[in-house]
Amino acid sequence: MAKKIIFIGPPAAGKTSLRKIFFEGENSSRLLEYALEPTHGKESIVLKLQEEIGIVDLAGQENQFWLEMNKNSIFYSAEIVIIVIDITNPIEEIINFAKRVLKIRNELNPTSIVYLLLHKVDLLKPEKLKEIKLNVNNELFQENLLKISYTSIQRDYFTQTFGLFIDILKTCVNKKVAKAKSNINFFKNTINILYIIQEKVPISKDELINFLKIPRQNTEQIIDMLDRENLINISIINQKETIKLTTMGALYIKNLLYNFTVEDFSKIKGVSLEFKPKEVDKSHAFLGFMIGDKDGKPILITELHDGFFDLFLQAEDREKPIAFELIPMFISALEKFSDEINIKNLPGFTLKGTNIKIQTFNFEMVTVTLFMNSNTDIKSTKKHIEKWFLNLIEINKKDIEYSIETGNVTKIRKLKNTGRKWLQDLNMKYKLMALNHNIFDMKQTKELYQKLDDLSNEKNSFSPKIQKKILKLKQGLVRASLDEDFQSIKEISKKIMSLDL
Repeated sequence: MAKKIIFIGPPAAGKTSLRKIFFEGENSSRLLEYALEPTHGKESIVLKLQEEIGIVDLAGQENQFWLEMNKNSIFYSAEIVIIVIDITNPIEEIINFAKRVLKIRNELNPTSIVYLLLHKVDLLKPEKLKEIKLNVNNELFQENLLKISYTSIQRDYFTQTFGLFIDILKTCVNKKVAKAKSNINFFKNTINILYIIQEKVPISKDELINFLKIPRQNTEQIIDMLDRENLINISIINQKETIKLTTMGALYIKNLLYNFTVEDFSKIKGVSLEFKPKEVDKSHAFLGFMIGDKDGKPILITELHDGFFDLFLQAEDREKPIAFELIPMFISALEKFSDEINIKNLPGFTLKGTNIKIQTFNFEMVTVTLFMNSNTDIKSTKKHIEKWFLNLIEINKKDIEYSIETGNVTKIRKLKNTGRKWLQDLNMKYKLMALNHNIFDMKQTKELYQKLDDLSNEKNSFSPKIQKKILKLKQGLVRASLDEDFQSIKEISKKIMSLDL
């Protein structure tokens, strides 16, 4: 049975253009030059990738029909819902439309992932874009399984938007991609519930469900889990199911989560961040690392360049950088929590955002958190990285133990320069591997897709034969990107070079 992706949005938002460019391989310049006829009803195509994916494009003129309570069965069984809205629309209309679709998702299919694409960002000045981002984040912050992106098919944004659509397809065909995000949301929602129960004693089950901005089904799942683990007690008071923390639950909050507040967890949502344009060098694969104790508290922070984390983790819609030192502590708490409630396969896991990827390595004494560009292929160098850290820790074992026990990091400060030199060498090695197509490199893949799009718009490529070749290469590049198959990408690169245009 084919998986399903739905496009929905107001009329003329750009849904069909995005679908045709990134799922069907059509040329962006021509679609910009010649306006498309409005979609009527729904248009469907099937992509044959690792498995069949049905793409359903819903006509914006008929949104009232798609969103009516007795007509919205189209949302059943959708793996992904892509909301596309013209970012120049009034902010109230953007928020209201998104909330309307999210409400239906929460009621009919709460496990589906929603991508909100605020499209045509090239039409806005930076100050206005920043204002919109702030408003959208404030209004939709609590929504579960929602990813917000800012897109355009104009040249300056083209490769970034292509990368987003590859991520969407990966999420659709590979459930593991979404699993980490789902588990993190589950963790954060659970902590939020525990804090609410602690602060509002006693609270009825219905009051708790109404208080939270997550689907009822998700809330009940967490309540059942907390009850099974003896962290809460449910009793009947005045004919209502009433919840309060057990002694174990109160100790859990105090001991395991003493490093955090609810506000801290809000900050960590920023793992998926936007670069500040033209202020950060995106070419580096490996940005820095932190060595921390088993609770994730950093004892050594090493950056590729001084102040690099502050630049890289600065979001456009925040006045201050993310408190990145909280991230390893958050990951450590997540791993401990996952052990206790039997979420599998989280230790040593990877978090990936729009522009940053975080990989943890667990050793006997410490946890290492490695920060990378989101396009970095960690698989190709993971064994080398683990071996280097293992050797570093073994050689400096006594000094590291002393720093953990006393909090005095003077003795390991010397490792900062050692780490920086290693990061520089690692980046050079990685760059050479990427140039030789010996690793999967998303940055180069995006550039290849851009090159194909440019070629299809050149006058001497207008023959049906050449256009067919270009379309086939585009489709092959999408498949190779999903499989992270660098050998196929290498072959496609050679074919692009040999095209006689």
